[in-house]
Amino acid sequence: MSDHEEDARRTVIVHLHHTYLHLVTACAALPVPISLTEHFEPEEVVEAVKRVVDLSDEQPMPEDQQVDLFTGAIMILAATDLLAALNAEFAEWRAMAAMASLAVGMDSLHELMEWLAEND
Repeated sequence: MSDHEEDARRTVIVHLHHTYLHLVTACAALPVPISLTEHFEPEEVVEAVKRVVDLSDEQPMPEDQQVDLFTGAIMILAATDLLAALNAEFAEWRAMAAMASLAVGMDSLHELMEWLAEND
């Protein structure tokens, strides 16, 4: 494994962790809070993030904010899948796709957090 490949994997993991922590914060601030562990192991948080996806449309907030929550969670799941594929067989496009997914997820979570702060 080259240094470039290891750096790409590490970058995805760091950004995945960062985005997940934003999801944890957002979920704690929801009208009906969803408790998530701050302990981060990509394989271990998948079930918890799937639960957020399933509960997103049950939150008592407007549809746009439900979609922000849903999008933030599914982008984390997509990046987790891409990381697993990247670990199995490195391809630069997988690392880029994971980072793009996380950027979309982070944008959605920022929008949600802004709404939550304004409607607290």
